Amino acid sequence: MKPPKNLIQYHWAPMEAFFNFLKDGNEGALIKKLYEIENHCRESINDNPDNSDKVMWFRFFKGDTLATTIGDIMNDLHSPNRNYIMEKMKICYETAEIEVYYS
Repeated sequence: MKPPKNLIQYHWAPMEAFFNFLKDGNEGALIKKLYEIENHCRESINDNPDNSDKVMWFRFFKGDTLATTIGDIMNDLHSPNRNYIMEKMKICYETAEIEVYYS
């Protein structure tokens, strides 16, 4: 099986969403924007919207070993991992090393 392709055309929008969230704390706007990006990606790939196995996921920076989905971000923001995920968002927009995948 071929490894997923890093979707460079989707780098800017999540970085901007993370930056805005860290600036204004609006979690609803963050999650809404990330789902908009995921839906756009799904449509551009012409994937079946009923295919619930595929999601957009991120690596926030080079060396990040986790595959983080939007659901993971939502959960982490309401858990003891909140500061950790926010630090990863900060590193993401400071380094612009994000990787975005849909698989």
